[in-house]
Amino acid sequence: MCLHYNYEVNEVYGIKWGYKGFYSDIEKNWIKLNPELVKNIHKEGGSMIGSSRGGFDADKIRQKERS
Repeated sequence: MCLHYNYEVNEVYGIKWGYKGFYSDIEKNWIKLNPELVKNIHKEGGSMIGSSRGGFDADKIRQKERS
C-alpha cells in the first residue's frame, strides 16, 4: 500500500513460496498485489502468498532467468 499511495507505483507483485517461487514449476507464481487485494491482509493469519523455510538456490534462479 505504501508503494502505491506514497510513490505512485501502479504494479506490485508478490512471489508465491518465497525464493522457491522463482524456480519452481508451479504456474502462476507471480501475483499482482493491489490495494483491494491486500487492504485486510493484517486481519488474516499466515501468508497469502506462502513462504518457504531455508535458503534459496541462486543457480536455479539464474537458470530460470535465462530460459
